[in-house]
Amino acid sequence: MTRKKSPELRASGIWKGFYQTPEGKAAIGLLFKDFGFFDTPMGDNNALIRSIGQRDVLVRISNLIGFKPEHVPQDAEDHEDLLTKMMRQPPHV
Repeated sequence: MTRKKSPELRASGIWKGFYQTPEGKAAIGLLFKDFGFFDTPMGDNNALIRSIGQRDVLVRISNLIGFKPEHVPQDAEDHEDLLTKMMRQPPHV
């Protein structure tokens, strides 16, 4: 008897599959950059709430794809280098 995967495991598998493609890595990398994952949240209450929410989404995605702390770029500069390298790679067909 095979057991059904939980919704959490199914979602994790989908996100991992997406992340394993060059396009997926670039897309997730852009989310990290655009949502200011490496920035210190600043601004009025609305800006802070939005920033915390965006960061929570990135943390959730990181957990689903199995990001280990040692694999996550340490700052925005490292992240930019990673994005640049990924964007230069030819797409897989």
